[in-house]
Amino acid sequence: MIVLDVGNSSVTMARIDTVGERPDITPCFRLGGGPTPTGDAGYEDLLRAVTDVRRENEAVVVVSVVPAVTEALLAGLAEVRVVDHRDVSGFAVGVDDATATGADRFANMAAAAAMGWSSALVVDVGTATTFDVLRDGVFVGGLIAPGPAMAAEALGDRAARLTPVPFAFMPLVPGRGTSEAMSAGSFHVGIQGVSGVLISLRRSLGDPPVVLTGGLAGLVADPAAGAGLPDDLLVDQDWTLKGAALLAG
Repeated sequence: MIVLDVGNSSVTMARIDTVGERPDITPCFRLGGGPTPTGDAGYEDLLRAVTDVRRENEAVVVVSVVPAVTEALLAGLAEVRVVDHRDVSGFAVGVDDATATGADRFANMAAAAAMGWSSALVVDVGTATTFDVLRDGVFVGGLIAPGPAMAAEALGDRAARLTPVPFAFMPLVPGRGTSEAMSAGSFHVGIQGVSGVLISLRRSLGDPPVVLTGGLAGLVADPAAGAGLPDDLLVDQDWTLKGAALLAG
């Protein structure tokens, strides 16, 4: 099957043939991606990209937090399966309003449950950073915060004398200029913020397994970033894609 993860900032497309009992070792072949499209031209480009790689009679599974893109995929492609809270199996849902909870968060929980974990913490670092908790077989909710890159962009946008800087690795040294200081500050406060909450929340939950995923997971987990993450942390940037495939059955 082709799985599309439609996020607020980007779309990721991959092929997953089968998800077994171990999502962590399930092969996931990235087929492409890019910024989340807007407008008819962008939607047409996405539909064309899917059509170009789709095999005959191959299913397309969509996990999306952007309704307009979801609608464009449903209208433009045949045999599309959109997964969300209605497809949950293997764990119970304990959030107040499942319909208002991002489908990607249910996908992340599905992959955790498929590992055989009754309790787990999944941290997804992207446009937003989510810390989602599976406890005794129930998705009880989590924490949502601005993603490190979005926070850096917002600082540049909102301050009168500052301009946005890219979110990228910076050494932990004082910046000699404003841009360098912003880059170093945004990077290290962002990384340490994710790490600090992850470590504290995990401890409060009794040290369950932890998965780090999302577009910035590799940067957060890079030893050079100095996040001080647990040694037994599982880093898997394809976690949501695998969870969506599981929700699709």
